[in-house]
This record gives sequence, structure tokens and C-alpha cells, in this order.
Amino acid sequence: MSVDTYLKGKNTSQYMRVEQDGLQILVAGGLQRFAERIELDAKKFLFWRSFDVWVEAKHAHGPT
Repeated sequence: MSVDTYLKGKNTSQYMRVEQDGLQILVAGGLQRFAERIELDAKKFLFWRSFDVWVEAKHAHGPT
């Protein structure tokens, strides 16, 4: 997973914005299209924050 925390001057208009527990996550359009379900889990412990992202992909049949 790629994480970019410096967004100044970047075009983020093609991302879906998801906010949970004060944490904003930008989800790429391709991931949004091909995912059946996206789950976010944000935790805070003292000064640290951690988050997990689970993606369940849609099952797509390809040519055999």
C-alpha cells in the first residue's frame, strides 16, 4: 500500500474521500471501482495513531 502524507499542491480530485475518527483517507478510483468492500480501522494510543485498511476485491472471471 502506498501512503502519501504530503498533499500540498497535488490534484486529489479523482479520489474518494473517507473520514473516520478525524482521519481522512483518499481512496484511488481504481480501488473504489474494483473493491466489493473497503473497511477502515483507526486507533489512537497515547500520542500515536495507527490505521488499517482492508479491501475485499470483487471476484472477476477472466478468459480461460
